[in-house]
Amino acid sequence: MFVLTRFSLKNKSLIVLASLAVLVFGIAILPLLKQDELPPVTYPAINIASVYPGASPEQVERDVTTLLEQQVQGAQNVQQVTSQSREGLSLITVLYRDGSDIEKARQQLTEQVEKARTALPTGVTPQLQVFNPGDIPIILLSVTSSKDLAQLGPSLQQKIVPQLQSIDGVANVSVTGVRQPVVSISLDLHKMQEKGLTLTQVQNVLQANNLSQPAGSVTNDGQTKTVRSGHTFQSLKELRGLIVGMAPAQEGSESMPATAPQPIRLGEIATIREDFAQSETLTRVNGQPSIGLALVKSAAGNTVMISQEVQKQLPEMEKLLGSGTKIKVLDDRAPVIQHSITDLVKEGLIGAGFAVLVILVFLLSLRSTLVITLSIPLSVIMALIALWTQQTSLNVMSIAGLTIAIGRVVDDSIVVLENIHRHLALGESKAEATLHGVREVATAVTASTLTTVAVFLPLAFLGGFVGAYTHPLALAVTFALLASLLVSLTIIPVLAYWFLKPPRTVQPILHTRPSLLERGYYPLISWVTRYRIITILLAVVLLAGSFALLPLLPINTFSGQGESRFSFTLKQTPGTSLATTDAEAKRIEDELKLVEGIQSFQITVGSGSDAGSFATQPDMALFTITVQAGKEISEVQKRVREHIQRLALQGNVTFQTQLNNVVDITVQAPNERTLRSATEQVMREIKQIPQTSDITNDLAAAVPSIVVEVRPNRATELGLSTMQVNQLLQSIYTGLPLTQMTLDNVTRPVILKMNATAMTIQQIQDLRIGTERGEVRLGDIARVMQTTDPVQIGRVAGTRAATITLTVVGQDVGGVTQQLQQRLAQLKLPSGATTQLGGTASAANNVLTQLLLALLFAVPTVFLIMVATFRSIIQPLILLISIPFAAVGSIVLAALTRTPIGASTLFGFLMLIGIVVTNAIVLIDRVNHFRADGMSPREAVIAGGQQRVRPILMTALATIMALLPMALGIGGAGNAIISSSLAVVVIGGLTSSTILTLLFVPTLYVLVEEVKERLSKRAKQEPLEAVTTTPLEHVK
Repeated sequence: MFVLTRFSLKNKSLIVLASLAVLVFGIAILPLLKQDELPPVTYPAINIASVYPGASPEQVERDVTTLLEQQVQGAQNVQQVTSQSREGLSLITVLYRDGSDIEKARQQLTEQVEKARTALPTGVTPQLQVFNPGDIPIILLSVTSSKDLAQLGPSLQQKIVPQLQSIDGVANVSVTGVRQPVVSISLDLHKMQEKGLTLTQVQNVLQANNLSQPAGSVTNDGQTKTVRSGHTFQSLKELRGLIVGMAPAQEGSESMPATAPQPIRLGEIATIREDFAQSETLTRVNGQPSIGLALVKSAAGNTVMISQEVQKQLPEMEKLLGSGTKIKVLDDRAPVIQHSITDLVKEGLIGAGFAVLVILVFLLSLRSTLVITLSIPLSVIMALIALWTQQTSLNVMSIAGLTIAIGRVVDDSIVVLENIHRHLALGESKAEATLHGVREVATAVTASTLTTVAVFLPLAFLGGFVGAYTHPLALAVTFALLASLLVSLTIIPVLAYWFLKPPRTVQPILHTRPSLLERGYYPLISWVTRYRIITILLAVVLLAGSFALLPLLPINTFSGQGESRFSFTLKQTPGTSLATTDAEAKRIEDELKLVEGIQSFQITVGSGSDAGSFATQPDMALFTITVQAGKEISEVQKRVREHIQRLALQGNVTFQTQLNNVVDITVQAPNERTLRSATEQVMREIKQIPQTSDITNDLAAAVPSIVVEVRPNRATELGLSTMQVNQLLQSIYTGLPLTQMTLDNVTRPVILKMNATAMTIQQIQDLRIGTERGEVRLGDIARVMQTTDPVQIGRVAGTRAATITLTVVGQDVGGVTQQLQQRLAQLKLPSGATTQLGGTASAANNVLTQLLLALLFAVPTVFLIMVATFRSIIQPLILLISIPFAAVGSIVLAALTRTPIGASTLFGFLMLIGIVVTNAIVLIDRVNHFRADGMSPREAVIAGGQQRVRPILMTALATIMALLPMALGIGGAGNAIISSSLAVVVIGGLTSSTILTLLFVPTLYVLVEEVKERLSKRAKQEPLEAVTTTPLEHVK
């Protein structure tokens, strides 16, 4: 690598111009870098949703879920199949093995599902959906108005939704809280009976007279013209005048003449009007009724640019909706990204500032300080250019990688510049000092940087879900470190040549007086290398003591730091009406208005009937709370809990903050009775663990229902069918969708309703159904009875299952998970019942396992690099043995600050390995130079340590000071991956590893080298003894 330095010094102007070009180019491409919250990740799971209107959960399970499960079980790479059968909805989740090609899996699954289509009930069409974290809405908008929101809905759908969808990068805009405009036809049952009309007759006439179909084509005079036939309704007046039947002719009498058959028009037997569909969801913001808009970006979309465009168009969209209407941004993920970038800049500036301070203190040179400071922006800009070439977006993970690298990018430049500075102090010319200074450390600096890269680079090649997240982080760290190496060997020598000045007084090398730092270090290095066994024993005792603290540390894979919102659900008794749930939700809203620290809150009550809206139901309400900037989310959540506890609510409230503190337990059993018994037993056991809360299960109590069981033979005898009975009941309770018509440029469904009253079993039995043969009483052809149905039926791998969900209070998710595992293992469950941990427990194990595998792969790679550097196996082994001792400071500081062990701390340990090896390589490389000059191991270690004590302390202090703001929470830096946990681990580890590098590594080195020398002397003496003793033996 020294050849780069030589080339740079020969072409100084070229290097400077190239550096300026890189800076300009880097700044120019910054706006072109796509900015996202998360990297593009596809979760290895596919949902199959099937709507089966009106079917009970048991019917859904029997007619839909079971058939589809049988088909998908045989698909390739399937890890697990789970399902939920609810009223009118089947939801199957197919989980694939990590690393599976999800697009190929989707194609195969589509083929499997198609095989079952013919066996499914008529009208049931399974929909496949791949879950992608990128499909989570990036912007949530709330529309409030002084007008009737129902009247506002059509304008919103016609004007605002298309405008939002036209924004570059927006894939979809979903709307909640809008009541769909419909044409309501309310039939009068008594009038129909008087006229002799049946529901089927009216239904057939409406459907048969509102259609337009192609009839074919005709060719004439060389022109082909299509032929269409049909008719579509154009107005309500036309509907009212539609003839739906003919009144029979009346025979004449003395008092009344005979009449011909008279047409019966729809308006005579029905009330026809424009209306709105019944509300299935209610949406409010801060207690005010609203309509919600959720924007999802496309894969190529830029979150920040979409956000800027939405903000720009908001005033125009408000004008389109008229006065009194306001559109408010409830949640926007763009500021999260922008704040992360801002925090990165702050970290860089603060790190640069502290590096300036450290270098000034050690070198007492403003010029040297400015030269090294330039390495930070240059390295970061070069890393950003490299990320741009790889089409890697600026997201939480790539920004996290750059944040990790910030504390390390100055190290190479410090080592290089400090050595040049030392050579200048020895009286060498600028050219000689620069060349000699770089030549001495070029190999060591290169090797040390490559070892750190070797620690992080394996993260780029992890497979599956975890690998998709760690890939941009690993690339960012790798590019930044390689850039810092390039800067230290090319730009730094050129700037040093131009800006560094030789000291005014120069002493020859033989008469150079040690510095104050070197004089202070000398007695320490002399003592530890003299009393080597005592030093090693002390280090081993410290290591054992620190590892004894590990069980005391909480375990939490993801910190949740940087979150700005949380949610909770209100779950009423199964079967509770939408109105009752809404009334309870309003009580909670009144309390939320009193909670300090809440910026806004949104509530959604109820659910739609389509397959995409299965998150909530009429007996559920979802609250989403956005916390004010600067407020601690845990404190706000605690206040919300306290306020809700004041209310004597009829339902249960369950909080969800983020993934990190939620644990799932799946209970499986061969039948419903065993499942309920086992689930209750597990829940009783969980409640004994004090750190758990919000313990719920999805094995809800059964709800009452009315079943109308038609006797098909009897119905046929009287001229009816099961379908006709179902249509009658549907027209009474929900309305029967028939066709569509367009009014005022708005396409509306035509809903056929019956105004009959049927609230009790007796009233249902007394319903009269018109037929061509006359009226038929429903009770004569069907059995009407009350029964109970489960709210939902869960299955795992075809076996009945229930999911228990709990929230861990505090940070020790790992500790609670271990307690759960122990208690579940000791439980004596009913025969055939089993339990399995999921949620955070499963995700955490997967993440930690993958990271540990990467770490295990990194260690031999680091070893190989060190073997190539030192051309020895023994010396790299010394450094590898010393690595665990660097954890002493990390563990002690983590224990003192109650920092949990998780992904963030593991990244900190990875960073520590690189730093420990870096400093040790720089030291041992110099020691080996002195050994080559003929010094003994102890003399070489003392001389090398004195020369390297300053750069080692400088790099350590610069990194510690750069990470100190993050550890203290200054500057707002931090997210789920890079948080104060990483900073605490690195600061503690750096403190102990610096001592390790300066004292423990030299001690090991001396011990090993002296043993090698003794073995070498003994090997040389043995042949001599053999030569001198042989003649004597012959003499005797």
